[in-house]
Amino acid sequence: MVRAGAPVLKGTFRMPSGLHVLGRRKPQGAEIMATPPPPAEPTARPAMPSLSAEKWRQLAHWQRDPEKGAAIRSLLGKAWNAPNTAIGLGYGLAGYGLGKVMGKNPHIDVRKDSIQFTNNPLGGVGAITLGNAVVFNGNPYDPHDSDGPDWTNDKAMSPLEAARNAEGHELQHVKQGEQLGPLYLPSNLLGGAYSLIRDHQWHGPSNWNERGPGANPPRPWARRPQ
Repeated sequence: MVRAGAPVLKGTFRMPSGLHVLGRRKPQGAEIMATPPPPAEPTARPAMPSLSAEKWRQLAHWQRDPEKGAAIRSLLGKAWNAPNTAIGLGYGLAGYGLGKVMGKNPHIDVRKDSIQFTNNPLGGVGAITLGNAVVFNGNPYDPHDSDGPDWTNDKAMSPLEAARNAEGHELQHVKQGEQLGPLYLPSNLLGGAYSLIRDHQWHGPSNWNERGPGANPPRPWARRPQ
């Protein structure tokens, strides 16, 4: 409302630059929208190498090769049995040093997938197998061994046959270790304790670890006789 007597302004009225009638001033460049970058193209996955028909035939032949298959299984078994073998080597070497002091003429040999300690005073009543290490009290390969224990209960066996029987028995324990791995020692302790309770002897028929090696011919496992 114009007061009476007030001067009247003539001409065009201009709004100050940058003002907006209904709101605050827009920031410079607000009307310019940022264009989002285009989506990245998915990287192509590297192609998997394909086997030719000839390679497949070679692989199938390798799997059917009994010698190569047995070698692979033996290698894997020794790796699985390695913790037991480490204990057996330490045990056998300790007995080897003790045997030197005692004048027992101890020996270390590698025979049939095992490291064998002979004339070792830590061989127990006959022999102890830990992993791929076998510790013999005497020397079952010496037919004139009079210092070692009896290698078999079968008195009809010759010394050479008894030695083969002792070696065959312990090699079955080696195979047990390659199959059971770290469970080998707990299995022996449980089997021996169970046999002591039931049969009143460690090597009784209730000890599942001794039934197979004690069979004729020896083998890793055998059922309990009826």
